[in-house]
Amino acid sequence: MANPSTTTSTNIIHPTKTTIATLSQAIITNPQSGLAPTDSGPSQLSQLTSLIDHPLLGELAMKSLTLLYCDILPSYRLRQHSSTEQVKKDEHKTRVFENRLLAAFTAFVGKLRREGGKCSTRCLLEIVKAKEGCNFYQQIVQTLVRRSVTQAAIVAGGLGGIVEKDRRWQASSIIIGEVAKHCNRGWKDGVKRSSKTDASMRELIDAVTGVNLRVTKEEVEAAKLLGRSNKKNGKKDKIKKEVEDEMAEGDARESKSNIIRWQGDTLDSLVRCYLQGMRVGVEENDEALVAVVMRGIGKFGELVNSDVVAEVVRVCKRLLMSTAVEMSSQSSLSCVLCVYSLLSHNLEETGKDDMWVLTALYKQLRRVDEASETLLQCVDRAVFKRREIRVTTISAVVKRALALGASTADGKTQASMLGLARMIVGRYKSAERGTEEEEGGGEGYNGEVDDPEFANVYGEGGAYWEMANLRFSHIEEVRKSALDGANLRRMDATSDPKKALVKWSSRERDFRHKMREPRKHPLERKGVGVGSGKRRKIMKDVFVKVKDGKGVVKEGGKVVV
Repeated sequence: MANPSTTTSTNIIHPTKTTIATLSQAIITNPQSGLAPTDSGPSQLSQLTSLIDHPLLGELAMKSLTLLYCDILPSYRLRQHSSTEQVKKDEHKTRVFENRLLAAFTAFVGKLRREGGKCSTRCLLEIVKAKEGCNFYQQIVQTLVRRSVTQAAIVAGGLGGIVEKDRRWQASSIIIGEVAKHCNRGWKDGVKRSSKTDASMRELIDAVTGVNLRVTKEEVEAAKLLGRSNKKNGKKDKIKKEVEDEMAEGDARESKSNIIRWQGDTLDSLVRCYLQGMRVGVEENDEALVAVVMRGIGKFGELVNSDVVAEVVRVCKRLLMSTAVEMSSQSSLSCVLCVYSLLSHNLEETGKDDMWVLTALYKQLRRVDEASETLLQCVDRAVFKRREIRVTTISAVVKRALALGASTADGKTQASMLGLARMIVGRYKSAERGTEEEEGGGEGYNGEVDDPEFANVYGEGGAYWEMANLRFSHIEEVRKSALDGANLRRMDATSDPKKALVKWSSRERDFRHKMREPRKHPLERKGVGVGSGKRRKIMKDVFVKVKDGKGVVKEGGKVVV
């Protein structure tokens, strides 16, 4: 009698997990026999594929088939061979096996793409991760990206991990290219996107930002020109082969020109993702999307060309300086940090006037309610990495930072803003004027304006009185730092705002002043009950002190020690 695990699917009346395990073991042991039709019907691989529609064993069969294909699929793309081709007898078996494998893999991928469950999504991600450049690779990635509308966390996490670990950048160019198409899809002809689509865009752009690129746009263009020149001239001599071998990288011996080309395609797709994401974030007022885009542009600012830099800076300026666009303080700080990152990497834009960025940062300092790493980075780039700043601007920034620290009870914000103000005063000696007594007369300080030049920091109320108020903070470290700052002492390493931010973030307790509890009589303390041995001992000591003249017995028999 035939084994039920090796018969056709029509004869398997009650398939079990053992059936799937037996079929999988037989296929992986001998793939050619597993793909060949049996005497009684379909092949073992077809029997296992038919169990995908089983109501209980479908997911297990799907996962088993995914692992099987990841193991038996070759590293190259399969090609459907024609039966009319004349080949040797030894190659004929290989071609038959490849034709059967390609047909079975095509049917399996089709089922996974039609299935919309989470299990099929994870199986497709496993294929993309294990078999780079296999058949239907781009179609699988396209299906995953479109599925991110309903399964954003799974798809973004899987594709982000693949892109981050990719070192040949061939898979990254395909994945990020499909993400760029997804970002552009839905806005053509004025079609409005849904909120789920915007959320998936945000997750995908944040995930692909983890890609590692190391070539500039100019290097990519030079590699393309070299490739076209070599193709036109037909140089295939020995010297070119030696040069290509020297330029080969990795175990795959891939030429450096191909790697540069793939990185260039990845960079182009990234720029398209960021520009489209910026457009959607501005039009839909999606602050989280704007923050993600700005972080990505700031990371790859040194790789993009000057035209893209100018476009991004122009859009950021419109977002920050326009009164018609409303963004949160965190998104605005992300825009400021992105502009400073771009200007620091591009010499053509650095020479232009960027004081408007400092004005925008000064405007946002009044809106923030707590210190963050983004805020500290913005102030560091705006104040400490510039060649020259006006004295009044520096004093206005110090004044507003101290105002932020004095207006909150959060110990993290107090320590960070106070340390930041002390660092600025230590860097610019002209800012020490605010620690002196006020020069009365004239117009007073105006902290409501958005331009530091019109704040009149040398007027009445322009001194750093907030630093004096912080000397009465409920936190000991802040009190000591404020006293040292008022006396213009050098700031120690522990008062660094970034270190203070990390220090206060690691604590999980409330920064409240602990009032000293009033001292209680020994008989009123906890655990001293009537008739207890501890009470009797205390009473004995009291009577001994009274006898020795160290206590006073008042009316009612009360004893005061």
